[in-house]
Amino acid sequence: DIEDLIEDEDLVFTMSSAGYVKTVKAEEFRTQSRGGRGVTGAALKDEDYITKVIQGCVQLGLAPLREYPLAAATADFVAGAIVALSLREGEMGKTFHTIEPDPLPWNRIFEHLRAFGYPVRSIPYDAWRDALTARVEEGGEGGNVLEPLLGILSDTADRPMPRIGCGNVLRGLAGSRVARPGLNAAVFATFLRWFVRSELLPPVPAGGRAMTAGGA
Repeated sequence: DIEDLIEDEDLVFTMSSAGYVKTVKAEEFRTQSRGGRGVTGAALKDEDYITKVIQGCVQLGLAPLREYPLAAATADFVAGAIVALSLREGEMGKTFHTIEPDPLPWNRIFEHLRAFGYPVRSIPYDAWRDALTARVEEGGEGGNVLEPLLGILSDTADRPMPRIGCGNVLRGLAGSRVARPGLNAAVFATFLRWFVRSELLPPVPAGGRAMTAGGA
């Protein structure tokens, strides 16, 4: 199986307090101090990088356009899959990637934000980074939560990402009660409502439209 042929690599699985999971190469899971000097270790507390990006882009009103597929899944799916697979005979020794088979396109995150009601405009990466840097240097309007991460924003928006196979998981879960909810607009609306309740995001501005659980 192709999954069993993939070279072992140290990965960090981050589970956000909002209930979604993503993978990051261990070598990338670190934060440089501003100006690129030294490595201080990832200090994101209860929120992960994607949470901070969502917060920062809402604050700025702008988001970067990227071709960057994210390997992600909901925490509920990961937990259910782990339990179900551990109880199946003949699955020992296999490699399981408990993520959504279809990576989440980066730009779709901000489509969901706009559908929820936040006025976040997507612009080219370089223009976004320049706007973020200018906002931080101005220091007005409370700055931006992405300020500590400015040192790791590269000059290039994207890099090739491997496609992670999920065949072992899908075969192992066949016939089980574990369902993949997908990372669709309704799931994101659930995340974003939690962000608002937890004061990670401000309420949707007047004139915006918060989606219901059904996506309407």
